[in-house]
Amino acid sequence: NTIISGAGRGFLNLTNQFDNVGIPTYSSTNISNIGWASGDSAISYCFHSVEGFSKIGSYTGNGSTSNIIETGFEPAWIMVKRTDAANDWFIFDNKRDELNPRKSRLLASQSDAETTNYNVFDFTSDGFVVTDSNVAWNASGGTYIYLAIAADPDTTTPVVENSFDVVTYTGNGSTQSIATDFKPDLVWIKDRQNAYHH
Repeated sequence: NTIISGAGRGFLNLTNQFDNVGIPTYSSTNISNIGWASGDSAISYCFHSVEGFSKIGSYTGNGSTSNIIETGFEPAWIMVKRTDAANDWFIFDNKRDELNPRKSRLLASQSDAETTNYNVFDFTSDGFVVTDSNVAWNASGGTYIYLAIAADPDTTTPVVENSFDVVTYTGNGSTQSIATDFKPDLVWIKDRQNAYHH
């Protein structure tokens, strides 16, 4: 559950602020000095920004209702975490809210059901605008990291074909097939209405 970025180390299952304990070193092909006990099994999911498709970035909160963040594309999915204070990991996407404002949010760090009590983000053609001054995503002087993945601007010629999809569906109490645009290598699922973990 450890998240490591230029902002330091955080934990996906916790709300703690980021720290600088046990930060590994990086080369073009390796991650070194990760402090697991001998014999521990681990897996690493590694991401980097791809122009026009994904952006891992940071921003500083301004405490207002207009904080413009440029990614270079229109997002389909965003996850945001405050790094300098304890707070949750927030997830927004363009399937649960197809139009602005995007306020349907899930907490990666909690099992909570989806909530919609703030107008949080507007997705734009080249990024997003933080439209609320809540300290969770826009405290004046607060520091935040985000992972944004692009919407597909052209269904006939995608930016990165068959690489990311957001799908909503309704359970039927039995087995069912959920249609995606490709065969996934990783699937992240969350019940939106009940307190179940991701």
